[in-house]
Amino acid sequence: MVRAGKVSHPRDWKQSGYNEIQNPPKRYQIINRKRLCELVGISQVSQLKVEHARWINDALEDGNFQREEKWTTSLAIGGHSFAEEYLDFAGSKAGHRKMKVVGDCTVIEEPKIAYNDNF
Repeated sequence: MVRAGKVSHPRDWKQSGYNEIQNPPKRYQIINRKRLCELVGISQVSQLKVEHARWINDALEDGNFQREEKWTTSLAIGGHSFAEEYLDFAGSKAGHRKMKVVGDCTVIEEPKIAYNDNF
């Protein structure tokens, strides 16, 4: 919503992932912060809050509001083994979804469907 100009900082958008990391709810957490720490190479959850806030503030100061397509158009994103496990778990429900390496990540792409007036 920062990119859209609705808020000036992600903390001002109640449903943002920023708030889930900085002030996680006691129940019904969406983000596994311990696992996220492992993935980004941070040893303690308390340090994750500090580093995450710094990353966001640096991006805001730089004016770096560019959309990263891999995060906004992929069904799943992670390491190669995660992507393989995801496709195995989804089985036939995965349909014709493909894995694709994008930078240092592997993404599961959503099929590109052409929409028209004849569904």
